[in-house]
Amino acid sequence: MNNFKLFMTNFLRGAIFTIASLLCCGNVALAQYVTAPDTVCINQDVTLTSTINNGQSYYWGTCSGYLERNPIGGVVAANAPLSNPSVVKLLKDNDSSYYLFTINTASPYNLIKYSFGKSLSNLPTPTSLGNFASKVPASSTGLDFMQVAGNWYAISIGGIGPNYKLIRYEFGNSLNNVPAVVDMGNPASLISFPQDLSLFTEGGNYYGHYFNLASGNLIRLNFGASIANVPAITDLGNMDP
Repeated sequence: MNNFKLFMTNFLRGAIFTIASLLCCGNVALAQYVTAPDTVCINQDVTLTSTINNGQSYYWGTCSGYLERNPIGGVVAANAPLSNPSVVKLLKDNDSSYYLFTINTASPYNLIKYSFGKSLSNLPTPTSLGNFASKVPASSTGLDFMQVAGNWYAISIGGIGPNYKLIRYEFGNSLNNVPAVVDMGNPASLISFPQDLSLFTEGGNYYGHYFNLASGNLIRLNFGASIANVPAITDLGNMDP
């Protein structure tokens, strides 16, 4: 039996800084690149301006918490109910509690929730939410969450041919709730070896994107004005030039 573990890294979270530390960081003077007011009042916004023009890209740092640093990591949930876990999503709920969700791609194909409480430094409590009467497919390879009007929704995608499907999870106003689950099937039969899933909103409508591994095609989900709709699916073709 495989031994799966939940492993977390800490990139030196958080930073408290002043204008002085921003303009002179690690003995490298940055004042020649940035201008800022020399005096500000309490609660007054501070505007920092780059003196470098026509740059191709700009990176602002605060001398702490850089992702380029080597992380400090450790096992936080050994012997958790994991079986070939795939996608992972870390979220902060309305009450500032942290939750991590993943889906087992091997039997019993269940949704797993890790509850961290108010701090990611806590050891999480794992909970198997089950596979909801076999609605969660084998080999779920995409999972994303979205909060709409205070309520949480998640969409997952996966399956093994020909049993591909799209699943919606409705958590209500708390990620700690057991979700209602809706099997949306394989709309337009355009799900085939799906990979990844990303949800977003634009112009008052809700969308998602995923890739079909076999074809390499990018697929768009259009949920319309409600994330709770069964989406219209459009094959956008292969993005490889």
